[in-house]
Amino acid sequence: MIKKSKNNSLKITEYGKEGEKIAEKFYIKNGFTLLSKNFFIATNSLRGEIDLIVKKDNIIVFIEVKRRSYRYNNPILLLDKKKKERMINLALLFLTKNNFATDDFTIRFDMAYLINNDLQIISNFFTDNER
Repeated sequence: MIKKSKNNSLKITEYGKEGEKIAEKFYIKNGFTLLSKNFFIATNSLRGEIDLIVKKDNIIVFIEVKRRSYRYNNPILLLDKKKKERMINLALLFLTKNNFATDDFTIRFDMAYLINNDLQIISNFFTDNER
């Protein structure tokens, strides 16, 4: 097992946060409004975070940001079924907590996948039907 120093762990976190900023700028540049960054919930039954939540017209997008320094064959495989289910539950909590009626909005789950600073957006990378 490889042990990471505190400094190395901090660098990895900063690298990921920079990726979130790149993704956020992309969505804002394309007409979206930022609703939340790093939306975090910790309850007895659910604990997790959604990196970015944006809105444009009647679309609310929940975004998972993944940044790597190397190419991953299929970035969608970076999120397993458990993580997807957690994202759906977090999204529902966000919508409820912020009084968004789900009938009024189209809900979308995107992945913002970065290799270094090269951004690829994978829209609708999963649906609620995949639970």
